[in-house]
Amino acid sequence: GKPTTFDPTIAIGDFLIKRPDAVFMFPGADESAVEFMIYALAHPLAPNLAPNLKFFVTEPIAILTLIAFQEAKKMFPEQLKDLTPAGRVYSTFTFPLSTDTSYAIVREYHADMSALYGDAYKQAVGYTTIAGYISARFSLDVLRRTPAPLTRENIVKTLHASSIWEVSDVTYGIFKGACKQPTDTGCNCNEGAHVINIGELDATYQWQKVPNASFSWDFSH
Repeated sequence: GKPTTFDPTIAIGDFLIKRPDAVFMFPGADESAVEFMIYALAHPLAPNLAPNLKFFVTEPIAILTLIAFQEAKKMFPEQLKDLTPAGRVYSTFTFPLSTDTSYAIVREYHADMSALYGDAYKQAVGYTTIAGYISARFSLDVLRRTPAPLTRENIVKTLHASSIWEVSDVTYGIFKGACKQPTDTGCNCNEGAHVINIGELDATYQWQKVPNASFSWDFSH
C-alpha cells in the first residue's frame, strides 16, 4: 500500500514504553545495529523508562558495542554523562576472555605478552588480542606439523589427519570432510572452539566472564 517512513526515535520510544524491561538482541555484525544502540541509549525516554536497558550481542558485534556506547556519550555528553555499560551488555565468545585466568591459555597469554612487552602490553589487552594470540599459536602448530612443501593441500591434509587440535586447554575441530558451502548437510568440519563463554561489559568497558554461564559440546561424534 502506501509508502511508510521508519523513524528510529519514534519506534524505540514506543517500544520502551511498552517493554521497559526489554533485552535487545543483535545476532550479526551490522552498522545499523550500532546506530540502533545509539538511538536507544540516547533516547529522551530511556533514562526514565529503561534505566536497565540491556543488549545481548554475538561475538562479531562485541567490538561495535563498545563503539556504540562511546559514540552515544560523545553525541549526548550531558544526557549520557553517567552512562555505564555495566549490567547492560552481554555477548557470546568462542575464545576465552583475557580476564578469565581459569584457562591455562589465558595465563600463558599474559606471561608471553609480559615477557615480550613488559607492562606496556596491558594497554592493549582485550578480546581481540587474546583471540589473535590463540589463533597464532594454533596456526603455528599446524604449520610446524605440515610436511614440505608448504602448500594449501598439505596444510588441509595435516588438519584432517589430526582432526581434533588442542591449543593448551582450548580445543579446536573437528577438521574433516569437504565443506563447499557452510550449510552443506554432509559437512563435518567445525572451525571453532568447543566452548562458548558469556561475557559482560563492565564500567571500564572490559569484558568479564559471567560465572556459570558457559557451555560446551563434543563434535567428535
